[in-house]
Amino acid sequence: MRNDTRLDEALKSAVPDPEAPPDLHASIMRAVRSAGLPAPPARRPSSLRWLVAPALAALMCALSAWHVASRPTPARGAFEPAGRALTTSEEMASTVPGTALAPLTEEWQRLNQDLDNTTQFLLATLP
Repeated sequence: MRNDTRLDEALKSAVPDPEAPPDLHASIMRAVRSAGLPAPPARRPSSLRWLVAPALAALMCALSAWHVASRPTPARGAFEPAGRALTTSEEMASTVPGTALAPLTEEWQRLNQDLDNTTQFLLATLP
């Protein structure tokens, strides 16, 4: 018990007395004075606030219509390069030598063989 009382006395003597900040009284008085003031009256929404959204929507529609109308139409020959690219790719596919495609053909045959082997294994293991 002696240790408890000594520890208690040591802790009580070590705790400093809290001091209030110097502006505490002034801030409390300001809060009290402002609490007594009536609340400012609520503003009624004006009808002009409701007109902003429709006006912006109308402006966006007008700008979109103007943009679509002012866009130039493509010339007649605008799609000729794309057509040439497509025909060139078809010609390349038909003229590529078989030696360039041989490794891919062999790989495809191996893949088909693996699928056939897997099918045969699964069918053999099923009851």
